Amino acid sequence: MGPFLSLLLPAALAGGIPAVSGVISVEARDPVGPGATPAVLLKAADREVAWAVECTAGEEVVKTSTGPVAAGVVHVVPLPRNEEVTSASCAVLGTFANGLAERRLAALTWSFLSEEETDESGREGATPRRASP
Repeated sequence: MGPFLSLLLPAALAGGIPAVSGVISVEARDPVGPGATPAVLLKAADREVAWAVECTAGEEVVKTSTGPVAAGVVHVVPLPRNEEVTSASCAVLGTFANGLAERRLAALTWSFLSEEETDESGREGATPRRASP
């Protein structure tokens, strides 16, 4: 975990922000079609959430944070496309309007589709793959 979240997560969790569990969803876009990028898909189905995310995919580190995102809206964090890299480790912090927070460390994987593997309409038909705990 890089300095961005290594400072943010412990401070938030040790600083008295009560933690919850099972509210946020962390998934990978899988499969990844031609021209598309791998991505982390984040969602809190029943409440507004602000995200802080740090992912390492191969040698690349992606860091981002958001303001409030509405309940049920999927927030997409794109990752660099490198067909030699099919996994990422992510630290995710979702902070809710009521002051509660959920922290998740997620191992994500995905696969790449070739042009021939896409369906007739050219869509990639991606279905999210849940993170392994």
